[in-house]
Amino acid sequence: MKSSAELNELATALSKAQGIIQNPNKDAANPFFKSKYADLADVLNVVRPAFSEVGLSVVQMPTNVDGNIGVITRLMHSSGQWLEAAVDIPIQGKNIAQDAGSTITYLRRYALAAVAGVFQEDNDGNLGKGKGTNTAPVQSIKSNPQIAGHTDQQKSYFDKLIEDNDALTMFVMQRQSESSVFESLYNSFESEKGKFKRIVDDMTLKGRDQFDEYVTLLQQGHDVESEVSKAAFKYIEAAAS
Repeated sequence: MKSSAELNELATALSKAQGIIQNPNKDAANPFFKSKYADLADVLNVVRPAFSEVGLSVVQMPTNVDGNIGVITRLMHSSGQWLEAAVDIPIQGKNIAQDAGSTITYLRRYALAAVAGVFQEDNDGNLGKGKGTNTAPVQSIKSNPQIAGHTDQQKSYFDKLIEDNDALTMFVMQRQSESSVFESLYNSFESEKGKFKRIVDDMTLKGRDQFDEYVTLLQQGHDVESEVSKAAFKYIEAAAS
């Protein structure tokens, strides 16, 4: 994280803005958790007016370093004070341009929400990437013992997790969903099955490592709730206790 030498005026303005900002509406659907999540436009719509009122603005710039796609988010105050943070994740696969676009959108949303102190009630699973919430994480799958296979919505969401390289959500989903549903999704690829299965396997392993890291951070007293989805946080919280 980088910043100007002084942050007093920026900090005061940010505190005022956070008192104005309301949590964004949940408009985008999540087929796994039967919840909705706020997309980037929703977050911008609630953050921009509050920031403008107190002299704050945000600039987000995409980066690409050594194959890692990232976003630099700079929060600026009319006084000239500023605060900057960067986040990046590796990207892989055949459709690099498409993957990069979705990854940047995801990172912008969560970085913006984090810097504004917005708690998104979502489980879009793009975290990684990311934060979100759902009152019953993944229980929509587990609650119905009659479920066999998977729905089209679940398949679309599963594909999006792969597209967004959302390892943590993939790991949590695998652990908390019915094994029959996940197995059905795991075997649902119509072509290049071996390739996609390896991707899913790699994601779940990476997600497990991320999960362990967040558990350790939470046990050390760090605030990780704003960095992950509520479904993931509940799982992390249970493991850390």
